[in-house]
Amino acid sequence: MDKSQPTLTQSMMRGEVKIFYFNQKRLEMMCVKWIVKAEMHFRTVEQPDYKEFIYDLQPRYKIPNRRKIAKDVWSLFCEEKEKIKSIIGNLRVSITTDTWTSIQNINYMVVTAHFIDSNFNLHKRVLNFCKITSHMGKDIGRCLEEKLVAWGISKVFTITVDNASSNDVAVEYLKKQLRKHDSLMLDENLHMRCACHIINLIVKDGIKDLVDSIEAILNCVKYIQSSSARLDKFQEYAVLEKKDKMSIIPMDVVTRWNATYIMLHGAYKFKGVFERLVEELTLFKSYFEEGRVGPPSDED
Repeated sequence: MDKSQPTLTQSMMRGEVKIFYFNQKRLEMMCVKWIVKAEMHFRTVEQPDYKEFIYDLQPRYKIPNRRKIAKDVWSLFCEEKEKIKSIIGNLRVSITTDTWTSIQNINYMVVTAHFIDSNFNLHKRVLNFCKITSHMGKDIGRCLEEKLVAWGISKVFTITVDNASSNDVAVEYLKKQLRKHDSLMLDENLHMRCACHIINLIVKDGIKDLVDSIEAILNCVKYIQSSSARLDKFQEYAVLEKKDKMSIIPMDVVTRWNATYIMLHGAYKFKGVFERLVEELTLFKSYFEEGRVGPPSDED
């Protein structure tokens, strides 16, 4: 049977007969897009159950190996990158960027472009998620310059970063490079400071007198989430207090004030549970006798 020969398929819903054209390349690309969107690892295509499943769906389809998938993913990335470059073209682009360090002590940076097309529609695209050598201003600036050059972006409207002093150095470095190409529109206003970061600093300053209370509650949450046995005991007491035992108190995140609020809001609902833990669980009390702040009192 010729692999390119169309076959007849019948729609079970409407009873319609449709012509199906087998296309190996098209199916390979659909597989690649699925792996990318579903965040599957490349070895998925080599698993026996997956092969059996695909064979039952379409016996003529030759499943590519993981190396072929990796190659096609890179080709798809390059293809999509060229599409974005053609869309951006000579448009003015605003850049946002952020840096952080992973638990493996690896420094990362993300670069996002924001632009308005000819129909006045706002777009946002992540350009790069990459490793950087350090959080020093010049290293951030050089990395930003490198990524902008790679994307063919020279007309930068603004750069939005947080208030870290290293970002001041990075933006000044990039400003000098952009001046060389006479591509600055808002020279003195190129550097935009992240409003969310500023709000976070304001809130943190406002609650600095409550640091001990917040830490006491945070230590309770850490205790509960440190093991399944402790979580089970917490849920047991939650049932006795007629609370939803499946509710989880989220952990505070230092860089996000709203995470602190969500933690406090969640903990307040379980005030009675915390009181039971203090009164009835020796292990819980000894946890705080090791020098930790807490447990929270009525004043907290």
